[in-house]
Amino acid sequence: MKNKMKWSRYNNFIEKNNDDDYILFNCSTNNYIYLKKEVKELLVDTMYDVSRIESIQPELYNSLKKNEFIINDRFDELKDAINRIQNNPNYSDYFELIINPTLDCNLRCWYCYESHPKKSAINKDTLKSIMLFIKNKAETQALIEILISFFGGEPLLEFNEVIWPLIEYSKKICAENRKKLRICFNTNAVLLTSKIVDQLYTSDLCCTFQVPFDGNEIFHNKTKKYANGKGTFEKIIHNVMYALSFGNKFIIRCNYTAENLHSFDELISIFTEYASECMDLGQIIFAYHRVWQVKETTEMNPAINKFKEKTNLTDLTFDTCYADRTNSVVINYNGDVYKCTARDFKPENREGYLNEDGRIIYNEKYNTRMDIRFSNKHCQNCSIFPICNVCTQIRLDSQNENPQCLRFASEEEKKRILLKKIGLLTNNKLN
Repeated sequence: MKNKMKWSRYNNFIEKNNDDDYILFNCSTNNYIYLKKEVKELLVDTMYDVSRIESIQPELYNSLKKNEFIINDRFDELKDAINRIQNNPNYSDYFELIINPTLDCNLRCWYCYESHPKKSAINKDTLKSIMLFIKNKAETQALIEILISFFGGEPLLEFNEVIWPLIEYSKKICAENRKKLRICFNTNAVLLTSKIVDQLYTSDLCCTFQVPFDGNEIFHNKTKKYANGKGTFEKIIHNVMYALSFGNKFIIRCNYTAENLHSFDELISIFTEYASECMDLGQIIFAYHRVWQVKETTEMNPAINKFKEKTNLTDLTFDTCYADRTNSVVINYNGDVYKCTARDFKPENREGYLNEDGRIIYNEKYNTRMDIRFSNKHCQNCSIFPICNVCTQIRLDSQNENPQCLRFASEEEKKRILLKKIGLLTNNKLN
């Protein structure tokens, strides 16, 4: 008996350049084909009885079947899509460890969500447990690379007592197990002194630093200032430029509001003028983030698009959030374990703890997070479910609101995302 076939739930038609050409794209397989309008209309008419396509255009039918636009009726597409997401090869051979050496900070930015408890620093016992955790990971055969990111608080407050010992140990244990090691910092860069940069250089590791700016010098100094009110802009620029000269990489995080947005032109000009070679070499990448407490305005997107045209930038449109991946974890200064760094590290929100043997004991909050990623019925039935990266934290925060869609306000927005995805696959810009 011949197998009954069906139209894939993850097929999407996208009109190309507003003419009579269309693209048929499957979000689960990333397969796509170009269609003329009359062929697209035929497929729409026969969508619920694909056997008709075979009788009308057998060659087209075989092509659609070969490229999995038409599939066996018994095939569980949802299960397959989830399996593809969970086993993404881009995330299977490395582990990302995010460490909070301290939650204290030398600045007090008005939009920061953390409480900055004093004397919150990793002690010797927790440091030993973290080293054992790194050792366990380095000895994992399947891993090729370990990425250690220092977060906080301001991590460089604990450079000598915590960060440097961890770097030295990690470098040694990774070398012994033939694992690549990468080091990243999320820092305001006030303490990124020449002494620290010189010391990091001796490790023979190229480090990446994410440094936030709040606009030009005037606006930045209104937010990032010392206790005495003095601004930090000049100091940070000096430190960043020095570190760039050693080959380190920087993500310049532009935290924008409606008030400071226009001033990023001046910030970009500073890097364009004084670090143009570093920009050409890809050492500097710009990332634009709206401060979460302010509302989006109609003026923001055009301005950000203008900045993006001028700079190298990070595009995380299709990246899976680190908090959603099993190969990523956040260890707080006291050994508590979390998945997301965008929320306060309150004890009641922890998702596990690091034991003295260097192993993580997860709790029910962790299980809830990992389960909620794929449990929304509306999302499961969405045609772009396999490429939608709404993170688990948003899902957790919205689980009692029963929203229809957590990401898109309109079908037009979905179309733009689909065109962008196809553009990445074809190395073309499709509008």
